[in-house]
Amino acid sequence: MRLINRYSLVIILSVCATYVWSQTITTPYSNYGIGEVHDLALPQNEAMGGLGISVPSRYGINSINPAWLTNNSLTSFQVGIKADLRNYKGARSSAENQTASIRYMAMSFPIVHNKWTSSVSLLPYSSVNYDVYSIKQVEGTNDSVYNQFKGTGGLSQLSWAHGITLFKRTNIGLRASYVFGAITHNTRNFLTGAGITTNYVVDYEEINNYSDFMFSVSLGQQFKIGDAKFINLGVVYDLPTTLHGLRQENLSRLTVDNRLITRLSLIQDEAVSYQAGQSIGAGLALENIGKFQYGIDFRYSQYDGSSITGNAIRPKNTLNFAVGGRIIPDYKDINSYMKRVSYRFGVNYKELPYVINESNINEFGINFGASFPVRGYSNLDSVFRFGWRGTTDNSLIRENFVQIVFGITINDRWFIKRRYD
Repeated sequence: MRLINRYSLVIILSVCATYVWSQTITTPYSNYGIGEVHDLALPQNEAMGGLGISVPSRYGINSINPAWLTNNSLTSFQVGIKADLRNYKGARSSAENQTASIRYMAMSFPIVHNKWTSSVSLLPYSSVNYDVYSIKQVEGTNDSVYNQFKGTGGLSQLSWAHGITLFKRTNIGLRASYVFGAITHNTRNFLTGAGITTNYVVDYEEINNYSDFMFSVSLGQQFKIGDAKFINLGVVYDLPTTLHGLRQENLSRLTVDNRLITRLSLIQDEAVSYQAGQSIGAGLALENIGKFQYGIDFRYSQYDGSSITGNAIRPKNTLNFAVGGRIIPDYKDINSYMKRVSYRFGVNYKELPYVINESNINEFGINFGASFPVRGYSNLDSVFRFGWRGTTDNSLIRENFVQIVFGITINDRWFIKRRYD
């Protein structure tokens, strides 16, 4: 019965994900390229600022560096919900927005105990969610033109990863990801004023559907320096990829209450592509098994050949880093529950892959969280993150945000035939 209940939970959560996956972080900076590109951090990594290249996770799935999957001797299933509360401030105005969505679903299972572990995950690759407008006066008249710019959608990645032990404390990781999804951009214009007799909205719509594969390789190396103490070195390399897709363009005329008057198809199924450059990350960590982990990760990504284009916009290569750690006061203390909790903390710095109006767009976040043990080796995970990005200089927008993640990690021995009933 317990086995049936576990499988039922996975199926129910998978079905629920199809209905809420499209809800994403709302940011005007998702207007460019394929939108806001997300990292692969699950809660145990995100609470440490995104640290994951250099740190194994024995009771959680490392989706950042698959080489560490060999540390997962149990079958693991993880799912979590992320809420985002964001404030936007421009030179003349401000606004707020809140969203919530299923952030991740992942499962890992050992194939050869402590030598080969595989994982399957469904994560957002990028998201597009913005809604901005401008009002300009028509020269020589008292009339104004209202411009609305809106984007929705994003890309998801379904990944299959493997961690394999080559030599004692030397592991390699392989990951193949199928990236798919649709991104829609709408530009709407209409005239307002006393002299306007014909009142309707012109809507230009662009829909890009992408589907392609991405690959990465990784390394995890441990150096023993004492009893249960190790120095961990990790390296991840994402191969350069061209995402191929099809584009549609439509031009519509609508009433002001959004009823369709006419619709013209301008382009149908035109080939498009997006150049996703190579990325390399490296990390170093100090670990005392069952007590603490401290580390630092760096990642350099190339975007200078990408398809980010527009007026006063140019792509740039990025450098991101994360510093963080985890402590467990005493995981053997059966008298104090709070001493068995894993406490995590970290900071991260992220460069966005474009320059707008000669301004770099950077993000800084402060993260902390905890994993609360429940029955067996399972956990309830929580992450709290706050930070800011962007600037109000050069007609740009500064964003302040608070993000909250709640998740569950189920660790158990699945797929084992019972000897006794």
